[in-house]
Amino acid sequence: MSLNYNFLPKLLYNKGAIINIKDAWFLSLARDAYKFAFQVPIKKCVWGYGWRFTADENPFYHVYNDHHNLDKFYQNYQPISALEALTFEPSDGGWNSLTLPWRCQIDCVDSNAIKLCHNQLSSQVGPLTSNRLELEKNKFQQVFTSIQTGDYQLKNGIYSPILGYFMIHDNDFVFHVTAGKHEAAALSKLGYTSLPVTFNIFVPRMPRLISDQHLELLSQVAYPATVMPTVYEIFESYFDNTLRQRRISYLADWMERL
Repeated sequence: MSLNYNFLPKLLYNKGAIINIKDAWFLSLARDAYKFAFQVPIKKCVWGYGWRFTADENPFYHVYNDHHNLDKFYQNYQPISALEALTFEPSDGGWNSLTLPWRCQIDCVDSNAIKLCHNQLSSQVGPLTSNRLELEKNKFQQVFTSIQTGDYQLKNGIYSPILGYFMIHDNDFVFHVTAGKHEAAALSKLGYTSLPVTFNIFVPRMPRLISDQHLELLSQVAYPATVMPTVYEIFESYFDNTLRQRRISYLADWMERL
C-alpha cells in the first residue's frame, strides 16, 4: 500500500530525532511546519478523549489480543458529552456536545464541502452499526498485517498517515491524533516507541496548536464565553495524571470482562 495517496512528501524534522516540548512549540509556530513529518514519543500521542497510545492506555492495543475487546470498549465507554468522556463523571458543564470546543468550524457555501465542515458523531464514541464495528475490527488487523509484512511503506516516516495537532499545557504536551488511529495502534503493538506524524492540512483545517493562551482567543469564536470554565476543564483533563490512572484502571477492568 502506497502512502502517496492524499499525503504529500514530507521532510523529516531534525533528521527524525524524537521531539521534545521545545520542538513542539517550534513546529506549531513555524511558517513552513506543514512541510515536515516528525517523531513524537508514543506516550505523548493521544486519541479521542484522553486515550494515549501506550499499551495500558489505549483500547485499540487490545484489539490484537482479541477482536471482541473492541466491542467491550464501546459497550462500556458511552459518554454523552466531551466533559464526561474525559472525566467519567456524568456532567456536561454547559457544553452539551461530544465535539471538542476548539475544533475548527467553517461556514460552507460549497455543497460538496459540507460533509467536511460539520462535525458528526465519530468513532471516538463507537461505530453506529454492528456492520461498521466489524469493518473497524478488520481495518485494525489489515493495517497491522500490512505494516508487519512491510507492505505499508512507512519509508522511515517520510510519508505519514498520522495527522493531528499539539496541545501544550504548562510544561507538558501531547499530540492529538485526528487521523491514523489504526496506524498508530498497529505501530504501538509492534513495539514502536514513537510515531511519525504531521499536521492536518485538509479543510476544515485543524489548529496546529492549542494552549492555555489560545483558549481565551477562541472565546465567542469556537465556543460561547459562558462555557469557558468547562472548556478549560476539558483541556486540562488531557494532562491530569489522576484521570490517566483512572483510564488505565477502567480499561483493564473492561478488557477482563466476559
